[in-house]
Amino acid sequence: MLHRMNVTHKPKTDKEIQAIVIVPTRDLAMQIFDVVKSLLVKKLEYLKVILFIGGRSLKEDVKYFQRFGGNIIIGTPGKLKELADHLPDMISFKTLKMLIFDEADRLIESNYKQDLDILLASLPKQRRTYVFSATLG
Repeated sequence: MLHRMNVTHKPKTDKEIQAIVIVPTRDLAMQIFDVVKSLLVKKLEYLKVILFIGGRSLKEDVKYFQRFGGNIIIGTPGKLKELADHLPDMISFKTLKMLIFDEADRLIESNYKQDLDILLASLPKQRRTYVFSATLG
């Protein structure tokens, strides 16, 4: 899927964020992270994936990103909002090409609206946005 969505050019740096996947829970974020990471190892090894979820300190997350980078971010709304809110100089979303909402119905129905509004305001307007949901409501 990432290959067909044009996130395949080799980034200039390990910190050039090209895609963000937003999911409602830590468990789902970890599952998606594992799958994407295994796919990248096989197909697009030059892209780096990073996981941002609640339960870890912002300082640890930033330190990890600064050391290893991340071209594809997978995370929960609260943590991603926290990054956009507190660290605009350390983590830049300027190169973002793709935004993916997974389990969008759960994101919309939950208490994430304010976090998502703040996060979306910090992202470039020129991007592709994909919305996925396993259920029809």
